[in-house]
Amino acid sequence: MPSDSGIYCLWIRLKRPARIRVGRLGRFQFLSGYYAYIGSAQRGLRARIARHGRKSKRLRWHIDFLLARARVVRVEVWRAGREEECRLALRVGGLPGAQCLIRRFGASDCRCPTHLWFLGNRPRIRHYRWRKTLDNPFGLGEDGKTYRGVKNRIDGGIAHGTKAEAPL
Repeated sequence: MPSDSGIYCLWIRLKRPARIRVGRLGRFQFLSGYYAYIGSAQRGLRARIARHGRKSKRLRWHIDFLLARARVVRVEVWRAGREEECRLALRVGGLPGAQCLIRRFGASDCRCPTHLWFLGNRPRIRHYRWRKTLDNPFGLGEDGKTYRGVKNRIDGGIAHGTKAEAPL
């Protein structure tokens, strides 16, 4: 696996409801609140994340259309293969209150229902911590313990490692 590849989770905040055209998917009403978007880059991971943070860019991916109106509040990155992107997307979808508002968003090249999950205005994610185990690489623990391993929390920046604290 190239050293500059991996998967990531963008934690996004949309302050006001907005009707946004999302490429060929169409126009959608986005609720105000927090979203989690899961993506991957097989090379150029740092450049991809930096691009997501820029306001001035050509709108190419589904997420670009949302980010033109919303703000990334946190990024978490894991060194993992493309196949793990879908596993993480499904795990995020299992968070309490997570909703799929737009089917196929960010998932046009896989069978996932979406890679963008709406988490509400006051998500209770802070009670969860990402935990990697051999059996469940993207399991979520609820006990509030800090798990052994790399743990970085950089609000508004990139958290690198196999484990990172949930952002909200």
